[in-house]
Amino acid sequence: MKLFTRIALIGAALLAVAGTASAQSFNTATAVFPITQRTYEATIVGLVPAASATDLLTITGVAGHIVRVTRAECTGTATAVGAANLVALVRSTANSAGTSTSPAAIPADPSDSAALAVVKAYTANPTVGTAVGPVRAAVLVLTPTSSTTIAEDPVNWTFGNNAGTRAGVVLRSASQVFALNGNAVSFPAGSALNCSIEWTEQ
Repeated sequence: MKLFTRIALIGAALLAVAGTASAQSFNTATAVFPITQRTYEATIVGLVPAASATDLLTITGVAGHIVRVTRAECTGTATAVGAANLVALVRSTANSAGTSTSPAAIPADPSDSAALAVVKAYTANPTVGTAVGPVRAAVLVLTPTSSTTIAEDPVNWTFGNNAGTRAGVVLRSASQVFALNGNAVSFPAGSALNCSIEWTEQ
């Protein structure tokens, strides 16, 4: 009986250890995934690109904070079906001049504080800052304004994720810029773009 009692006690102890390890493993795994960073979205609707369009939609970083661009998307229409190059790039110095509006930065969680990063949508080309280089490029297909049969073909880029295994495009100062850029080429006649940027701040 003593032998069986000892075996039972050892078995119970092993099960307790396994249960603790499993709980610790679960906690470690879930600790990676919760969204703890403030997340924001900004969208411009019906943006008319400038001739020989450079930066169309930009987000500029903030001194003392880390801004991570996690997603960018664009769709568009034109008078007739057409296409244009769309480039996502990073700048090491900020833009100046140009004509722009500032789309509202909408927090994913309404309890979060207002966004610190600045988003601009340009209808007249800015004096662009120093380019670090492109991070993505695609052909944006523009559907005819009058068409009801041709579906949108959005450009949709993801740069980071909530698990922290991809950092996104990181801006660490007020001189660093992420931009959606028209590659200095004019868009087709009648072009109007709907573009969005998603980012986090910490």
